[in-house]
Amino acid sequence: MTSTPSATEIGLHERLRVATQALHTMAEKHPVQARLVRGEVDRSSYAEYLRLMLGVHRAVESALETHLHDPVLAPVERAQFRAGLLEQDLDALEATSPGKPTPVQRMFSLAVRGAGPLELLGMQYVLEGSTNGGRFIARAVSAPLGLRPGDGTAYLNPYGADQQARWKEFCGALGAVDCTWDEGERVVDGALVMFGSLIQLFNEAEAAPRHAN
Repeated sequence: MTSTPSATEIGLHERLRVATQALHTMAEKHPVQARLVRGEVDRSSYAEYLRLMLGVHRAVESALETHLHDPVLAPVERAQFRAGLLEQDLDALEATSPGKPTPVQRMFSLAVRGAGPLELLGMQYVLEGSTNGGRFIARAVSAPLGLRPGDGTAYLNPYGADQQARWKEFCGALGAVDCTWDEGERVVDGALVMFGSLIQLFNEAEAAPRHAN
């Protein structure tokens, strides 16, 4: 009889990477993201993106703050929290803060509030992983928007030259998380929820009428 492997035998980071690959690609290729990568945004649409992500980070970081004492969240540090950077970027753009939550945003907030530490770890894996592409997006949008380095792009590129080292450190910490195979599945579930929610949020933003800052 073959026993179920432990999470550490395969590696939690590898499980997350493989399980989320399809949704990761969908999110990455979404028109909202594709325009950012190509630098095809104006200040208004860029501010809308930052507002959307501010709602996401506020929800997840508030939930993480409640559970940071849990050993399973050892890979997560407050230094990874980026809601404050999003607020800073919106100020730099002289843009308003998020308004009334949309239906999809409300559903996402409810999903986060119902998540436990394991699911939240999966959600943070997605958000922390976004720094890999974020530094390239920061360069892509800076020129067309007339932004100086770090001025309006602190969220996208929080670590600067240390980004790759920080991601490697985070992935190493994931590999050291002591959890069973089934617990690892809950981490994967959290990551899938995050990617799926981001796609839904992007879809909603794409369908909404544009408005000024």
